[in-house]
Amino acid sequence: MFLVWRLAWCSNGYRGWDDLLYREWLFYGRCSGFGYVKRYGFGHEWWNFYEGFSKEYYYGYAPPIHTLKPTKFRDGGIILFISTPPQTRKWYLVGIYGQAKILDAPEVETTLWELIPEKYKGVIREETAIKLKGIDHDPLPAPNYFVIKAKKEYSTPMPKPMPIDLRKDLKVPMMGQAMFMYTDAETTLNLLEKAMDFIKNLREDKDTQDLWISNETAIERLAKLISYIYESDFLPMKEQEQIVADSSTIKVEEEVLHIPTVRLGWSSWVPWRKLELDVRLGGVSPPDSPGVYEAKYEGCDERLVIGKASNLRMRVKQGLVKGKVPHSAGEKIRLNEDISRIVVRWAETDRPAAAEEELHKRHLEKFGKLPKYVEHT
Repeated sequence: MFLVWRLAWCSNGYRGWDDLLYREWLFYGRCSGFGYVKRYGFGHEWWNFYEGFSKEYYYGYAPPIHTLKPTKFRDGGIILFISTPPQTRKWYLVGIYGQAKILDAPEVETTLWELIPEKYKGVIREETAIKLKGIDHDPLPAPNYFVIKAKKEYSTPMPKPMPIDLRKDLKVPMMGQAMFMYTDAETTLNLLEKAMDFIKNLREDKDTQDLWISNETAIERLAKLISYIYESDFLPMKEQEQIVADSSTIKVEEEVLHIPTVRLGWSSWVPWRKLELDVRLGGVSPPDSPGVYEAKYEGCDERLVIGKASNLRMRVKQGLVKGKVPHSAGEKIRLNEDISRIVVRWAETDRPAAAEEELHKRHLEKFGKLPKYVEHT
């Protein structure tokens, strides 16, 4: 299950107390449009990516979860956090929770006051301090209400806020008064892939100042999250069927492997460049099925790589070809080879490991070596 959830703005990556934003509220009256933030100058979501709660989990809050919970949300789901800075109408993706769970009650026992560095406490107004200390925690049922729990290895703040278009990226004209909305796997995956590209561009710019988290950590976590989505049962069969390769590119070539017998129905050889394209733009995509794949230069029998996959689309299109998720051979091929001349094919099988091993063996027997980018079988 996939959620988009609107948060009050935070200028430090939702890593804890935002002294800069609090002072803007205190001295200039600038803040998010949320009633609670307007009155007290802070939001409980400022701690959504606070590192000090747990080594394994983030614990967070999102309004108005104390009065309205997304009842259709499943344990293990994904939450996309979006926000808009004070006095602007621009929207940004600010963070992602993966393998998230909504708790019945907080697991973290602390007041927010205990989490604020001493150097910032002197400027805090008494009415705000009373809320932070939990003396008066109305409208929340407890001094803190961090009831959203997410695994860190699948979750990350964005290194910098990523601009988004509600209509194009989330398929809605506006959020209105809604604080959260359900979305689908396709929309979520498209936004996560856009986030990966955004972060890679940040890395190429080598601008590491004021990052909310390192580019490398964010990329690693998003790659794991994308893999998790493909390998989970979040993709309905209808969505999976819509992603399969254009039938005009497929022709069956049967190969028999004696291990015992495994029959591989190979696709036609597809140009690498065509796999780079989105299906909606005329590109091709393998199916969301386990199988094996091969890449070679057109007109050459020797393979560059032969591999197995639990999800061919994820491994071939997103990993080997596009580099959206880790793929060591793909990275080397993109760096060292002329991809304009490379073609790729794949075959579905429920025994990918056995098929890969036999294909490696056949390549070794025929050419006296494994494929160029295969280190061992």
